[in-house]
Amino acid sequence: MQWWWRRPRRSDGVEQLFWVDGHGPVAGVLLTSWRDDLWQCDPVIVPRVSGLEPQGMWVRALEQIGEHAVGGFEVPVRDDDRAFEELAEGSGLVAGERSNIAWMDAADRRSVRSLAEGFALVDRTQRRDTPHPMRHRNGDGVGERLGQCSLYDPELDLAVETVDARVVSYSLYWFDPVTKVGLVEPVRVEDEHQRRGLGRAMLTAGIDPLALRGAQRVKIGFGTEAAAGLYQGVGFQPTTTDTWYEGRDGAPDACIERLSALRDIHERRPTQGDSVLLGSATPPLSHRRALCLLPQCSTGALFSNTPMRTATWPTLVSA
Repeated sequence: MQWWWRRPRRSDGVEQLFWVDGHGPVAGVLLTSWRDDLWQCDPVIVPRVSGLEPQGMWVRALEQIGEHAVGGFEVPVRDDDRAFEELAEGSGLVAGERSNIAWMDAADRRSVRSLAEGFALVDRTQRRDTPHPMRHRNGDGVGERLGQCSLYDPELDLAVETVDARVVSYSLYWFDPVTKVGLVEPVRVEDEHQRRGLGRAMLTAGIDPLALRGAQRVKIGFGTEAAAGLYQGVGFQPTTTDTWYEGRDGAPDACIERLSALRDIHERRPTQGDSVLLGSATPPLSHRRALCLLPQCSTGALFSNTPMRTATWPTLVSA
């Protein structure tokens, strides 16, 4: 989740919807704009919560999409989450691309590998006065935005350089001391420098300090066979697959109408001790740790050992 903060988005100003009961947050709907004309929606229910039905959550998610999203939208759903899979298909959304999640027990990590001759590994504490290597894909403000995230650690922001200080690979490692989970996001090796062992050496060098900081498990997401081979080669094991259900502008209203025709949709209304709250997508810095702790999901810097009902909204916890 914090990795998504790396660049300004149209969705930064959207008030996100989440549910709380007497014990804290139990569900939420997150809207994220990857481009102005492509949005992602993630409805999530905390495991073992009673009384909050997926159908009602789904309708509220579609309403949020209809109110805020412009152009197309996607909803990632874990392949083992039959309830939300049926809701997506019953709403007329179209199954699209698939992505994967892999996990590693930190105790099973591979030993740190050396880089090939002519390359060096550096972190941002050694390059504070130089432009951030991720700026080409994320804008010149990426370094400043990352610095606003409570879990960002410049010592875990790695790059591989040539002898003339040209960046040819980079990766970023996140550690949550509350859940003892690490996440690797993103990882990139420039095309002309692939198949030289740079990715494997960089990954082993980044995962090791996660374990030394206390990470018990480490998570990574991927969508290609090449990435799967690289990550399994350093010890990750695939665990879940997400299907990305797609809709177009104007589809939410049609989806709701179709669902209504298929089933009697019951939306749980708040009862005494429960609340439905709207929260800003740009919370105070002191609360940003609370936005990244819980779900095991398809994308983003999200930290948990507990599977959520569907893809990507991290429930809020006490900061």
